Amino acid sequence: MSGPSRGISRPALRSEHVAAIHGCGVRGGAFECNDQATLCSLSYRADASRRLLMAKGAASAAALDEIESDFGVASQDLREAQANLRIALLEVLRAEEVLKLRSVRSPIDGVVAERNLLGGEYAYDQAPIMTIAQINPLNVEVFVPIALYGTIKVGMEAAVTGEAPVSGRYVAKVEVIDPLIDARSGTFGIRPLLPNPDNKLPAGLRCKVEFPNVS
Repeated sequence: MSGPSRGISRPALRSEHVAAIHGCGVRGGAFECNDQATLCSLSYRADASRRLLMAKGAASAAALDEIESDFGVASQDLREAQANLRIALLEVLRAEEVLKLRSVRSPIDGVVAERNLLGGEYAYDQAPIMTIAQINPLNVEVFVPIALYGTIKVGMEAAVTGEAPVSGRYVAKVEVIDPLIDARSGTFGIRPLLPNPDNKLPAGLRCKVEFPNVS
């Protein structure tokens, strides 16, 4: 049994290590609504206090001016905080996009068969970073006599028995039938696919294949 291997190649100007970015989730809309509510609340409270003091004659014009000045400063601080929040959200989005550009994701599930480049090495489109071996499903390479040509069809079941240390009998289905016959050996190739969930079966072992529906 053998598993197909695929190389992953990605062009890059340079190879870099990128640390994961950790941060809290931010809901910009909620922050903005809270800030607007705070601003309105401050405005309402300031106006109410001003009217109350004026009605009671308990505040001088200078005191009222000071209150209004303090309110203006608080409003400006709030607007600056809102602007800083928007800038911070944009920085988070930019960092996420930069991380995507420097990340390499495998197009298949499998195991790393070979690591071609190490950290700090120059990467380019002709140099695969690593080789990923896909072992679910497994490709079973079988050569059968010419006499069976035409009797084995795509989709037929094949019983696969692995050699030690793998034991058990597994069911595969014929995926490919080689249309070329090897006249020297008198055989032709067949490739059943063997499901291998959780990668329990190792690739590269010899096996015995039988076709129960072929007499």
